[in-house]
Amino acid sequence: MVTAREFIEPKEAAELLAVNLETIYRWLNSGKLPGTKIGGLWRIRRSAIERLINQSERTEEEDAKMSRL
Repeated sequence: MVTAREFIEPKEAAELLAVNLETIYRWLNSGKLPGTKIGGLWRIRRSAIERLINQSERTEEEDAKMSRL
């Protein structure tokens, strides 16, 4: 069963990711950040935010490894 707290609004996503709200909308429209429109308003699963953060952390680790070579 899907709970209401499983989804967040773009404004909360922007705060969690420390990016501009317009960046969130750009990512939603491009597909970089998966989301769904409910009643015409974007909603984002918390798990999608977590995946984006984890993906970013992996990229930073890979960049650090490459700079040591």
